[in-house]
Amino acid sequence: MPHRLTEPQWVDRFVNRLGQVWPGVHAAGARERALQVYADAGDLGPEEAAEIHAQELQAGDTGEPGET
Repeated sequence: MPHRLTEPQWVDRFVNRLGQVWPGVHAAGARERALQVYADAGDLGPEEAAEIHAQELQAGDTGEPGET
């Protein structure tokens, strides 16, 4: 279902949700990743996309820029 969010709104909500489900994620890296995910999966809601991304991180695909 298409959402009616601007890109900055979508990115903010993605980063917020990712921080909830993956508390150790680096904020700058999460924002950069959110922009990449928006380009690829912007038709998903930001919370859903963040949860999917967190599952990928847990599976070992960390690829997070600036992750500590």
